[in-house]
Amino acid sequence: MESSRHHLKQAAATEQILLRDNRTSLPVTLADMDHRNAFPDQTAQSIISHVTPAGNHWKPVTVSGNGSCLFNAVSVLLFDDEVRSTELHVLCAIKLIMHGEVYVKAYPFSAICCIDETTTDCVKGGYLSAFTMAALATVI
Repeated sequence: MESSRHHLKQAAATEQILLRDNRTSLPVTLADMDHRNAFPDQTAQSIISHVTPAGNHWKPVTVSGNGSCLFNAVSVLLFDDEVRSTELHVLCAIKLIMHGEVYVKAYPFSAICCIDETTTDCVKGGYLSAFTMAALATVI
């Protein structure tokens, strides 16, 4: 088991080096994004208009419900489309592989969720734990 974990960390480190040169910089501020390419979510807009003051600037948009909705939503927020969702998935998985022990120490309340299972779920798509959300926060 330890040997396979070592090989996984080596592969993740190599992938991290390869990705380093291909990263797109984030917008200076989120206000720079107008989400012109995103499809509006009419249902959410209707709810927002009933519970917030008039003139709010929120624009709810739809994202694909394909098991990667968190990554899709972050991609739309930061890059105006879902194209970067896979890159966010990979970067998050690399973080979990390389620094899983840090997340286990920082989030002991999530100890019932095994870090190895979380990493697998992050790669495949599916249930995301606090570990995944914390790792995603560090890559964006």
